[in-house]
Amino acid sequence: MKGIKYFLAFILLASLLPTKEAEASNRHISEKVWNEVTPYLLPDDHPIKPVLDRIFSEERVLLSIKSMKKAGFHNPKPRKWTHTIVTTHPEVPGYVFKVFLDSQRYFKGKPEYIHWLERIQGALTIDAEIKKRGWDDIFKVPKKWIYLLPEEPSAPKEFIRKNFILVVEDMSIFDTKENVEKWKSDWITEEKLGMLHILLEELGLHDCTKPDNIPFSIDGKISFIDTQTFNQWPVLYKKLTPYLSPEMQTHWKNLTKK
Repeated sequence: MKGIKYFLAFILLASLLPTKEAEASNRHISEKVWNEVTPYLLPDDHPIKPVLDRIFSEERVLLSIKSMKKAGFHNPKPRKWTHTIVTTHPEVPGYVFKVFLDSQRYFKGKPEYIHWLERIQGALTIDAEIKKRGWDDIFKVPKKWIYLLPEEPSAPKEFIRKNFILVVEDMSIFDTKENVEKWKSDWITEEKLGMLHILLEELGLHDCTKPDNIPFSIDGKISFIDTQTFNQWPVLYKKLTPYLSPEMQTHWKNLTKK
């Protein structure tokens, strides 16, 4: 008898969890948008999805900075240029979240999912090139997914409801000071700069030439974490030069001469 009760409880719980079919009927998402994002959605069986479902179902988390802090997100402060909020949550270690608030206008007039798609497609492009060349021991790219927010609770009508956030694998990068030091140290060699130049030029990684966008991880690999600018030429090679040692600056200038 007890076994039957447990089984019925399990069936009831399963019926309450959101599925891809239920998500597809979300009244806030058009069929066109759904078709675009579906290949990149965080899988239903991903271990962090139930945690995110719970966090975002309890209240409208993206309403404001205050509501994000209340939900447990760390230092949800908009970035200077893009106004993207990059944050973490103590219940979801190992992942970084990029979000726009309901109170924010669309960046460059584009719904947030477009920016997330660009970042994911860029990451996949870079990762494929790294693997093709067998350079996995030097470079890496975080896995990225789109997470669809629950249909309810929704934002008040006077706000611009955001339907998606970006979930990013944490690359365990050095802090800004340590990263800058690594780029000026013997961690940077002519061989690594040669490989980096090939990736930047081949893929048109227009803005991946600053240590902030290609930081070192604690495992010693260079991480491509800013992946939305790809297939965009010319590449801004000069941005990297000041961060290199004098010897590597000379080599970099020779490499990037047109």
